[in-house]
Amino acid sequence: MGSRIESEKDIRQKYVWGRIVDTQVKSQNSSHGMYTNKLTETDNGYFWLPGGSNRKQQEAQNAEVWQTLSELPKLTGSELYVSLDREYSQKELNAKFSGLRVEPRWFAVRSGQEWAGIDSYAVTDEEGKAAPAEPEDYLNISVANPIGGDSSVGLDYIPVQGETNEEYLKYHFLSWKTGMIEALKRISQSPEVAESVSAIDFASAAEEVEKNGAKVYGVVVTGRSEELAKLQDEPWMQGAIVRLGDSVLDTRQFDPYIVN
Repeated sequence: MGSRIESEKDIRQKYVWGRIVDTQVKSQNSSHGMYTNKLTETDNGYFWLPGGSNRKQQEAQNAEVWQTLSELPKLTGSELYVSLDREYSQKELNAKFSGLRVEPRWFAVRSGQEWAGIDSYAVTDEEGKAAPAEPEDYLNISVANPIGGDSSVGLDYIPVQGETNEEYLKYHFLSWKTGMIEALKRISQSPEVAESVSAIDFASAAEEVEKNGAKVYGVVVTGRSEELAKLQDEPWMQGAIVRLGDSVLDTRQFDPYIVN
């Protein structure tokens, strides 16, 4: 319904050995936006920035994710949230999926607003004494407000330019950073839109991206579950933290990914 999703009822059924053994129907009568204020509400967050001293603890949970992906039935599509070992340019990271039967769908960009809304964060030592966190300590907690976009965001938000072939190539194929900056600026100009997307300072985020570049630290990848499981063998995935998102029945044909 426009930019909103209307929910009337929530129906859950338990299916055991070919029989429905339990059905629960709950009235919703509520509506919600297409965007959520907290993308990392579940699973203790989907993304971590590179450099944290506790990354090895998070990486230890990767094994369960890879095992689950390998065990899911055929025709199951899943989404994988990957916290990268370092920051990449979008173009550089996008190229790493070339030829694979998976697709990068969303790139988390370093914005300087990763922990916006966290008023206080304390670190407790072995003796139980709490002290205010230092900047490097924040690298050990999941990103509270990840922002980013898909690989076409540069096409959607590029400034209006002439239609010469040179300008077309420049702005339509090399403008992902420019598009990200423009998107953040436009959101910041509409407070009601900004509030519905995330509780961050979009103007400051645009300045950060413009100053330091559209550095990508996380990516959401979709595809057949068994194909996603193969990413474990990719050399550039070493040191990454992976978390599993939704898994659904999906009969689409996943062709090898082509870099635009």
